[in-house]
Amino acid sequence: MDKAVIDIFLVTYNRENYLRESIASILKQTYKEFNLIILDNCSTDHTTQVVNSFFDSRIKYIRHEKNIGGLENINYAIKHATAKYFMIFHDDDIMYETLVEKEVEILENDHAISAISCKSDCIDKNDKKISSYKWNGGIQKYKGEQLFNAYLSERCFVLFPSIIYRTAFMKKNSIYLRSNVGPSADIYMCFDIAQKGGVIAIYEQNLMAYRKHQRQDSSQHRVDMIVQLFKALNKDGFYSELLKKNIAGQKSYYKWLMHNEICMIQVGTTNCENSLIAQEKYEKVMRYSTWDHIKYKMIIFDEKYFILSKIAYRILKK
Repeated sequence: MDKAVIDIFLVTYNRENYLRESIASILKQTYKEFNLIILDNCSTDHTTQVVNSFFDSRIKYIRHEKNIGGLENINYAIKHATAKYFMIFHDDDIMYETLVEKEVEILENDHAISAISCKSDCIDKNDKKISSYKWNGGIQKYKGEQLFNAYLSERCFVLFPSIIYRTAFMKKNSIYLRSNVGPSADIYMCFDIAQKGGVIAIYEQNLMAYRKHQRQDSSQHRVDMIVQLFKALNKDGFYSELLKKNIAGQKSYYKWLMHNEICMIQVGTTNCENSLIAQEKYEKVMRYSTWDHIKYKMIIFDEKYFILSKIAYRILKK
């Protein structure tokens, strides 16, 4: 295992139904020089049996004696990375066969890049594709304040399980997930990479399938994870100044969040009462316009009582 160019950490907890497919997708990579370190966060299901069903010398299985939390399981991976590169993959996602090969090639050819990610298809709990990013094959690079501002203004998301990091850069700058940030600590860590002088690159090609399901943190705690992120940003001297410099970006982000709330009401994944609570929480941590506050509140009330819809119907009827 010492000759591997990349350490692939697979963090897992009670996902036996998805884990087998995730492991298999990693072992099918066209790039072969890797270690696969499976970090089991003290699962209580059949995770051990699933792992032991694979026979590959590149696999190392570590089962923690107690659950150390999702963030600390990832930090354990960062701390114990020894190869030139490392990545931290999720137990419910699927790698396409050339992900590692193509991202390592980019890192080898451009030593200025500190971390490289890619785009993805989205699948549901049954592996059905529900959306696909329309990629162009280019490489977008962000440094300094660029990623932070692009995240606010353009919703530039870095897909965490797709990222391959330069181990030396991460170790030199002591970059880890910050526990006070919560489930959004992954994007915060990307901000930190750029702040420390690194370059974050996004390869505009779909090299994996990202699974969306109800047991994800992003599904179960979608509002609180955003609120916790912005609270942490506001408390940090560096990032709070960036927020102050980008009021327009905050307002744009707020509009995007509220648009999503309306969409979720319409498809039945949330309700009007919860969206009003979400609106109140968002407005405590980020800037927004008075007009947008009124507009989205009116839309939510209309979704509940159909006030505007009834008025429009009566006008049209005349």
